[in-house]
Amino acid sequence: MAEKQHRLLLEGRQRLLLEGVEEVLSFDESCLMLETSQGSLTVQGEEMHVEQLDVEEGRLVVGGQIGSLSYDEGQGAKGSLLGRIFR
Repeated sequence: MAEKQHRLLLEGRQRLLLEGVEEVLSFDESCLMLETSQGSLTVQGEEMHVEQLDVEEGRLVVGGQIGSLSYDEGQGAKGSLLGRIFR
């Protein structure tokens, strides 16, 4: 299976479109943590809410006040913890 293309579009810090989403790890109105085809991504903000979610297509649209986007350069949230435990 081919890797899904990862795309991120931020519109005026009010709406975030993500493609290539593999798994949503956690979500509340101030923090979103997910796995993408390009690694782990954390989105922080205020009053965030899901506008659209298509699991099969790997597409997520989030509304609210987006404050920051941060990629984890490690192997991802799940892999990095297990990697440290079993070294």
